[in-house]
Amino acid sequence: LPGESSVDAVDPTAFGAAATISNASPAVVTSVAHGLYTGMKVKLATDGALPTGLSTSTTYYVKRTGADTFELSASRNGTSIDTSSAGSGSHTVEKPDDKDAGWYSYCTVKSGDYSTT
Repeated sequence: LPGESSVDAVDPTAFGAAATISNASPAVVTSVAHGLYTGMKVKLATDGALPTGLSTSTTYYVKRTGADTFELSASRNGTSIDTSSAGSGSHTVEKPDDKDAGWYSYCTVKSGDYSTT
């Protein structure tokens, strides 16, 4: 059929996976083979303290920079967040709490005109 449709992307492998966060401008999150894409929403969890500039109560937007790395912003297509301390403990990347937070990404698939006239 002609037109466009939205398709859910595969659930990323990053959720619950260990992550390190640099003390930098901007901060870089490293999580091996994270599977996240720019625009996806995530939260952070820690058993210690996150680097200054980040919070466990905030939902962030991913800015993918590589297969193992990404940056975080407070808004879609916003400026990447800087950190000003190393933090402590072990950190993980998590799904946002609310079901409508858009933790999954949507992609648009363009289809051709398959009509037979």
